[in-house]
This record gives sequence, C-alpha cells and structure tokens, in this order.
Amino acid sequence: MWERGAPHVAVDIVSPSDSPPGPWRQKLERYTQCGVGELVRFDPMSRKKPRLRIWDRVDGDLVERDITSPSGHHCDALGLYWCVAVDRRLGIMLRLARDSAGLDLLPTLAEARQQEAEARQQEGAQAAARIRELEAELAKR
Repeated sequence: MWERGAPHVAVDIVSPSDSPPGPWRQKLERYTQCGVGELVRFDPMSRKKPRLRIWDRVDGDLVERDITSPSGHHCDALGLYWCVAVDRRLGIMLRLARDSAGLDLLPTLAEARQQEAEARQQEGAQAAARIRELEAELAKR
C-alpha cells in the first residue's frame, strides 16, 4: 500500500528485457493494480512510431490515450507536456516541456547548472562594468 495514495504518474522506459510483449503485459497489469493515475511508456530504441505511449486511469483501468490529439501529450498531474527530444550527446530522450510544441523544455540538471553558471558570469560582468563606471566617475572628481 502507498502511504499517501497511488502515484499520480509512472514512467516506464523500455529496455531489452521488455521483449517479447509478455513482460510488458505483466507490467501494465501491475501498474493497473497499483492504482497509478497516468502511465507513460517511452521506447528510445524503437525505429517505428510511436516511441511514446500514454495511458490514463479511467473507471479503475488504464486506457491508452490517443496521443495524436492536440492535448495528447499533456500531463495533468504535472501541468506539463511529454515530448520526445534529441540530445546531440545522449540521443533520443523523454523530456517535459511547458508548451505542447515542446519548444520550452524543462532543463535537465546539467542544463540548469549551465544556465546558473552563465547567469552568475553575466552578473559578474555587469558588476565589474558598474565598478569601472564608478571608478571612472571618482577619478574625475
């Protein structure tokens, strides 16, 4: 039993152990039994579409969602959108985005650290420029 209720979202990343489909059917049944509200299955190795499949809990069962609909990738529990993106180093990956087109991706930990470092560097450059301005002003006096 879950201490605070069933998970709102579960993400299943396909691995070689998921072939043939037998293990997946068992996993899907387990996800159904545990009461998960939304199930996302991502297959980064698939050569065919869709790589992403989503199920929603409807009347106690997990029902596969039509992801071709305009809101097909929306995650109600997170208020975000699932999307498949390509990273030049890591390849195909599952990401979350703030928009349905997948243009405003949530940053990975590495991306967030890089953004923070760039922001600190920019703040430092602005502070240094301001110091030079003030020193120049003092030199005139």
